[in-house]
Amino acid sequence: MSNPVGFWSYARSDDAHSDGQLSQLRTIVGKAIALQFGADITIWQDIQAIPPGADWAASIERTISHTVFFIPIVTPRYLKSQHCLAEFQSFHRRMIELGHDDLIFPILYVGVDQVGVDETAFGDELEALRRHQWIDFRPLRHSDPRSHEVWKWVDGLAENILRVAVPVSKADHEAEESRRHELMRIAAEEARQREAAAKAAEEARQREAAAKAAEEARQREAAAKAVEEARQREATAKMAEAARQHAAATTPTEPHSLPDLNAQYAGASVPAVQPDPNAAPVSVKQTTDGVARKRRIGLLATSVGGLAAVAGTLTMVFMRHEAPQPPTIIPASTPVVSPPAPPAASDVGGVSSVQHVPDLQGSVDQVLDSASLIVSGKIVNLYGIRGADGRPARSMQRYLESEGNLVQCFARDDGYQCRANGQDIATHAVRMGWVRTRQGAPPQYEAAELEARNARVGIWAK
Repeated sequence: MSNPVGFWSYARSDDAHSDGQLSQLRTIVGKAIALQFGADITIWQDIQAIPPGADWAASIERTISHTVFFIPIVTPRYLKSQHCLAEFQSFHRRMIELGHDDLIFPILYVGVDQVGVDETAFGDELEALRRHQWIDFRPLRHSDPRSHEVWKWVDGLAENILRVAVPVSKADHEAEESRRHELMRIAAEEARQREAAAKAAEEARQREAAAKAAEEARQREAAAKAVEEARQREATAKMAEAARQHAAATTPTEPHSLPDLNAQYAGASVPAVQPDPNAAPVSVKQTTDGVARKRRIGLLATSVGGLAAVAGTLTMVFMRHEAPQPPTIIPASTPVVSPPAPPAASDVGGVSSVQHVPDLQGSVDQVLDSASLIVSGKIVNLYGIRGADGRPARSMQRYLESEGNLVQCFARDDGYQCRANGQDIATHAVRMGWVRTRQGAPPQYEAAELEARNARVGIWAK
């Protein structure tokens, strides 16, 4: 519970002319109240309530706003003082706030009957002061402050003050605590609202940042997709142009003409037929018919053989391999049709293999590592070598891009032998130190790896 706080209102000049008796009386009254209350209490005096250099009015107003009883020392000088009037008016407002009209305890220290209303500073406020019962101290003014009479008088004053001041002080303290808790609640609510607003603002900022990042990622993805589509179109165009140039280079400038079979065989002589003494005689007409029949059979066989040779030539042209061999003309005397000659053997990656149609060809979509590619959507592991990530893979990618990013792959065992512009990719990768050979790799790969080791290139540079 808060201890009661009072205010001692007096004229300083009265205290000076009474050799400080008013201040002594304040001290005695304070001790009597504290003795009866059982705890120290405070009775403010202007010399205590106003620090040196402070604003007098503001300090008095602030001090009186915490008091619950008011003791004015009524003297002629007190009624004529503007400062004393201000103190009385300030506490009067305070008393109304507290809902009481009995918290002012005037002490009549010197008679004031000779002072007219028009001579006072109080004016109409004097009537308000008179409504409170004045406690007459005039008979004791010249007594020793430590005398029994003075202390008895002071004890009565203290009892009257405590009777009304203690409940008011308790209620004011509870109201103040309630106001303080309400202010704390309001402050906490405002802090919570500020925190919620800050959190909402941060979440909005994060959402905006995420949306911006997503848009930037979408734009980068769209740009990368556009670049990839352009690269694929360019690669397709290059592949088509390369195919066209290859076809143009492998197509003879002048088509092979079939021999004039009639002219070839126009002057052919028919071997003489020795008569068989045991055979039946044959007429000239039968002999001529037989020769003509044989000639027609020879011409037919020759024509069939020529057509077969031309068909083989055209097949090799469309397969984009070595230039077709000129068709072999089968002599008329040999009516047996021979199949086209098999394609010549070629060296793929230093390994002799019969040339045939690639099992897979197209552009390189992605380099997984220096020995694994994605070609036209399919994973291709290069035969006989083991790849690596990082710099070797990037070097492989740059190499393939410099070669047009187009490859032809031939299946072998569990991998592929692939070529770029006719060069075996695995041999180049081994020689540049991007890969290691596997067990059982072709001798050419092992020789290239030994060369890379000695040169300390690629993965062998460490």
